[in-house]
Amino acid sequence: IPYVLEEAAYVDGCGKLQTLWKIVLPVMFPGIVAVFVFAFIGAWNELIAGTIFINTPDMWTIPVGLKSLVGKYSVQWGALMAGGVLALLPSAIMFVFVQKYVVEGLTAGAVKG
Repeated sequence: IPYVLEEAAYVDGCGKLQTLWKIVLPVMFPGIVAVFVFAFIGAWNELIAGTIFINTPDMWTIPVGLKSLVGKYSVQWGALMAGGVLALLPSAIMFVFVQKYVVEGLTAGAVKG
C-alpha cells in the first residue's frame, strides 16, 4: 500500500486509527481474501500430514479417505469420483462468494502506476 495514501488521509484530517479503518483495510481487503482462499484450499487438500499423523480410519480426512480407495490391484472409481466431487464442494462454494475479491487481489499488483 503506497504511503502516499496514508499521507493524503493525514492531510485530510484523519487520525491513525481512522486511516487504518477507512483507507488501509479497504485497500488490503482483496489481497487478504485471496490469501485466505489459497490457505483454505491448501489446508483442505492436505494429504501428507493426514497420512502421517492419523492412523485410525474413523479420523481420516477426506484426501486420506480417498487415497484408501486406491488399492494395489484395483481402484474403486465410482466412490473415488463421488468423493472427489464432495471434497470439491466446500472450496467451490466458498470461491463463489469471494470470487470478486480474489480476482481483485490477484490483479492488484499487476499494473504499475
